[in-house]
Amino acid sequence: MIKISKQMLDRMTKKFGADVDSLVFVGGGKEESDGILYSYSSGSKEMVLKILSIPKENADTAFEEMEERTRFVNYLGRQGMDIAYPVKNKNNNIIETIETEEYILAAYEMNRVYGNIPQAHDFSKNFYIRYGKIIGKLHQLSKIYPKWKGNAPDGDSKVLHWSDEWKFFYSWCQDSEVKRAWQNIKAELSSLPVTRDTFGFIHNDPHVENIMIEKGRVVLIDFDVANFHWFMNDIAIASQFLMFSTTGGMGAPFKDMDKLKSFYMHFMNGYETENHMDAISLDKLELFINYRRLLMYTISQHWLESNPEQKKSWKQMILNSPSLHLFN
Repeated sequence: MIKISKQMLDRMTKKFGADVDSLVFVGGGKEESDGILYSYSSGSKEMVLKILSIPKENADTAFEEMEERTRFVNYLGRQGMDIAYPVKNKNNNIIETIETEEYILAAYEMNRVYGNIPQAHDFSKNFYIRYGKIIGKLHQLSKIYPKWKGNAPDGDSKVLHWSDEWKFFYSWCQDSEVKRAWQNIKAELSSLPVTRDTFGFIHNDPHVENIMIEKGRVVLIDFDVANFHWFMNDIAIASQFLMFSTTGGMGAPFKDMDKLKSFYMHFMNGYETENHMDAISLDKLELFINYRRLLMYTISQHWLESNPEQKKSWKQMILNSPSLHLFN
């Protein structure tokens, strides 16, 4: 639970030229939240202030990760992507901080996006094409981003690498069979080519609930787990909403492959207007879908303990990953 006193909130909002009494709560602040969001007016613009609480024991790494992400997302926004992105404030800073005895508060502001998360009636050929297009543009811009593979122009930096993400989830996982699956998938990932055309800074969580539709625009939001990873991981995650609902394939066997194939056909048609993905990489889609299954299982493992049938089904999909061949 993120708790911020009014005094601390007042100090932080002043750094962004805002009045604490003008703030309107937007969301977050819960145990599962990574931050808390407020909206406020700044001249003719509506802004969103996001505040995160960073424990002091890992503040150096956490702050370095936050800086890397906000710098990348600011770059994407300045390149014209339809995203919610951190902007420089009146002090010409992207991030502002306040240190307390126990933690560090870190905050940044973004232009507010007015829109809605896509609903079932939005899931059309046109939406899938635009969805693919925005992910393709992100990857195209990632390919020319000056920083690559965690090696900063001004010195070596090892934060935000896929192997760190793997280590985090592997350590968190409590199921011995699933931990072995984590080990196996690391071996597979480690054998993949790492090139500018296949690997770079990605969103790392671009499911439909991180999409907003604003006056016809498809806007990508919430880059809080952006990471250096293979581009195929973003492409695999995009289908998550289908795999948790109509098509199966996440926690239960596939039952509607035609719908999944149709999604990917239109999604990749949009993607290819911005960035090309080679056939060898596309053939690894199944690997990254299984990576997502492992990640979602680990996140949900406490809930799964009280739902044994779901646990059994989810594990079955992980341990006996079905062949897809969607792009054949």
